[in-house]
Amino acid sequence: MKTKIRMWALPMLLALLLVSVVVVPAVSAQSEVTKYASDSGNEFKDIMEIENISLPLIKSDILSIDSKNYNEPMTKEEFEKENAEYIKFLNDRFGDKALKIIDNAYLTSNSKSTKSSTSILHIGSYDMYLWPYFNSQTSTSSNNGGINAIFFDKNVDEMASILKDTGNWGSALGWTEWGLHGPNLDNMVWTNSPGSNPNGNHQLEDGSYYGNRYHLVMTEGHLSSSIGDDWCYGNCHYEYWDWDDRNHYLYPDSLDSGRDHLYDELSNDASISWINMENAWSGYFDGWGYIFDMD
Repeated sequence: MKTKIRMWALPMLLALLLVSVVVVPAVSAQSEVTKYASDSGNEFKDIMEIENISLPLIKSDILSIDSKNYNEPMTKEEFEKENAEYIKFLNDRFGDKALKIIDNAYLTSNSKSTKSSTSILHIGSYDMYLWPYFNSQTSTSSNNGGINAIFFDKNVDEMASILKDTGNWGSALGWTEWGLHGPNLDNMVWTNSPGSNPNGNHQLEDGSYYGNRYHLVMTEGHLSSSIGDDWCYGNCHYEYWDWDDRNHYLYPDSLDSGRDHLYDELSNDASISWINMENAWSGYFDGWGYIFDMD
């Protein structure tokens, strides 16, 4: 069943789902926490089992910041500048019809429902604080879906190289997206994930732009005293192209499927842990992400 949820219109369309003729059941992952002993035999850690996948659990907690101190919504001109190459692609491919696509993307990403505060995820004992979403604006007023993958010991270029070497992944086109993160709550910064470069590394796809694809959006992490700056994080989702609307839409369980596709791709190359990203969205994401330690 195909549910038309635009990647840059998730929050605004949530209300419409309530009256839609399409009903998607909420994700209800079965989970169980157990304990296991470390190699030393003296330290005990949690094991989380979700959908029959048992992995160590990285602890996380949610904190709050005043988003007004960090929201920097773009003007239409700034939005078009950040997406210039992708807009050129849309114009070349769709001509006059591209104008509506561009206008809708800007208006949706710059919704007026700005929150006065927002939730920030603190990861384990690391000085790593993330807004657990991406947005196509430097604003927390809306989001393009939840973060579901964190990669330790590799930057974006290195992770892209690993995935491209599998033979399935290649560079992807898409809107520039932004992530908010920092070493503490007083130093949160926006970094981007440009999707305009046909040979770029920040956005990858396994599949076809004009068909079904796993779409991975990644951005670099900040300098951390505990892990350095060789880490990055992202959102991987499963989506399809609709020729009538000339847009990508999410499948049900899209973010769960994207996260688990990465697990299948990387399970032989990484130590993997569960982490509660605190960003579940009914029918599309259960809120549990993977940390891939690539060292």
